[in-house]
Amino acid sequence: MASKRSLTYLKNLVVAILLATTVLPLAAGSIAMAASSASVLITATPIIGFSGFTITYINPERVDFNWNIGGNVVAVMIRGEYNEYPEDIPDPLTAPTDGYLVYYGNGVSASDTSMDFEENPGPIHYRAWAELNDGTWISPPAEGTEESRAVTLLALALIAASLTVALFITKNALLGFPCVIFWAVLGGYAYVESAGAWADWQFFLAMGSLMGMVPFSSLVAFALRKKDLSGPDADKGRYIDERSTETGFENSNTENREDNIDDPSKPSRRTMELRKRAAERRTGSRPNVRWGEFK
Repeated sequence: MASKRSLTYLKNLVVAILLATTVLPLAAGSIAMAASSASVLITATPIIGFSGFTITYINPERVDFNWNIGGNVVAVMIRGEYNEYPEDIPDPLTAPTDGYLVYYGNGVSASDTSMDFEENPGPIHYRAWAELNDGTWISPPAEGTEESRAVTLLALALIAASLTVALFITKNALLGFPCVIFWAVLGGYAYVESAGAWADWQFFLAMGSLMGMVPFSSLVAFALRKKDLSGPDADKGRYIDERSTETGFENSNTENREDNIDDPSKPSRRTMELRKRAAERRTGSRPNVRWGEFK
């Protein structure tokens, strides 16, 4: 009986050991997974959605804005100011107040029609803040700048006009090509910025540049080039060996070597000079000249 009781005790002990080594780790793992899942839910950060803020120039009296919102964002505020950015908020609990209000709402687009670049070329600096569902504001804000296109048109016009003046002053046909290019660029840019046919000064500037100054500059450059190529030697007088006698240079060696083509029997000029020099030596009447004997 004692041996049977011992065997039963050993069996129960083995079963207990197996349960301890298999079931308990599984239970502990389940508890750990549950604990980790709970911790993830507790430490999850809120989703904030405000992106894609863009500024589009439409005309001198309108600028468009577009953006994307989602998550915890409930509203967007856009403010603008001339020559400098509106001041950022000091803390998330303070709403933006600097500059003038352009838009405040929960949409995804807006327009600024309160400005007029023809009266004030700017630039205007814009900033956009997103408001969260808990009443706080996102900082730093999205930002961008727009200014009048008249500044660019003025710069192109000055370059084109300067090249045209230089073309007439220097009479250099090579300046005709950049002249035509800048007048064409100015005309194309002005046409793109115009509101419509004969609607504003940009359209008139485009027509004047494309239909007037481009062909005019081309004809002037062609005329100057044709004039430069006319005559027997277009480069005459531009090099030191081709200057006239007024500058102190003359090709006397060529004249000294020329023979009389009309009368081949007549001695050349150089031959006559040599004979004269020999006669002076024989008679002793040759002057004592060391330099410039053949002048």
